[in-house]
Amino acid sequence: MSADEKDIEFYVKARDFHQGMANAYGELIINKNPFQGDSIAESIFSSLVGWESRTGNKLGNFDVTSRQSNNNSDTYSHAFNILKANHATIKERFHGKGYNYSYWLYQDCVYRQKLSD
Repeated sequence: MSADEKDIEFYVKARDFHQGMANAYGELIINKNPFQGDSIAESIFSSLVGWESRTGNKLGNFDVTSRQSNNNSDTYSHAFNILKANHATIKERFHGKGYNYSYWLYQDCVYRQKLSD
């Protein structure tokens, strides 16, 4: 193998290594949780108004509120954005240590359900 071929082989391996590292860091950035449940006070969510109690066949008892139910849209937007940033869904609910409820988003509404003791 000539010196030029060895150089090319080295560059290809270096490129592949760095691309792999870039991909790994990219995944870490994408999956990085900007808000940690334990560092967010539940009072952000409990300060929302207009909670309506509902009962579902699968879910049992839960509450829902919407932007229209909340006079202070800044408070609602803040809570909504935290849940959105954390990809809070019915399957992946948001809550921190010591929370009384778990929270999630569905169709632009905030839902909550009492956590089991």
